[in-house]
Amino acid sequence: MPRDIAVHLFNRSEPFFAGLYAQNPRSPGGLPTAAVGTHDRASTKEVINAVKSVVGPGDRVRVMRMVGHGNSGVFFFPGMWNYYTTSIDYAQLRGVFATGGRLEIHGCGVASETDIMKPGADPRDASFRNTVPGRFTGKSNGAGLVYLKRVAAIFNVPTTAAIDVQVVSANDWSYEGDTVTVFPNGKFVMDSEGTRSWDLDAVARAADRFKSFILNTYAFKGKYQEAIRQLRELIAQYPRTPAAEWAREHLTVDDLKNDLMLPDD
Repeated sequence: MPRDIAVHLFNRSEPFFAGLYAQNPRSPGGLPTAAVGTHDRASTKEVINAVKSVVGPGDRVRVMRMVGHGNSGVFFFPGMWNYYTTSIDYAQLRGVFATGGRLEIHGCGVASETDIMKPGADPRDASFRNTVPGRFTGKSNGAGLVYLKRVAAIFNVPTTAAIDVQVVSANDWSYEGDTVTVFPNGKFVMDSEGTRSWDLDAVARAADRFKSFILNTYAFKGKYQEAIRQLRELIAQYPRTPAAEWAREHLTVDDLKNDLMLPDD
């Protein structure tokens, strides 16, 4: 029976990513997940054939995730290194995507206009200690945007990458911070964690921050009616999050006071 699936591609030249490939972390949302392992010296043809080998008859790829190190306009993945070396042969994978499918590039700072590495630091060893925040203003010649426009045009699907350093783990496919999604026609959108609707963990983090703001700014200061009004806004903005579930149970002054152990007026 035809299925929508996720395909995850790992550059196993990096030992940590090789370990992730061995674990084959599942896709959020319960999509059946296939894993493809590759390496720095692999040809584009080898990667394409490996992807096609894990897509069953009639299956369509809802989301393809590529995992490798990165920097501004650079992605350490076979045939995807930068704007000039990204292979047009990847267009052969257009037919595996579902309608509405997307490509996620999971590498540090790929969408940034500026280098995210501190002087002398190696992108293959990126961490919060040796990187600086990325930058994206949407300028047409920005390294990240130029690169993503080429990739999106070749694959013919919306393509997303992060602006800042990222953390990848077996239990988390969420992006940290802001991202840029480029469409095959060259248009693009910059998203925060709260507006990236398909990134469920990021949306949940944004909702948690909103909840903390409401409690600290209003509830803990005795401004209960304003807190309740803001909680209703949280529910409307982030309806499918744990924070919204909590908010639905705290829409009266008594509920807020009792649960938060706030003093009576």
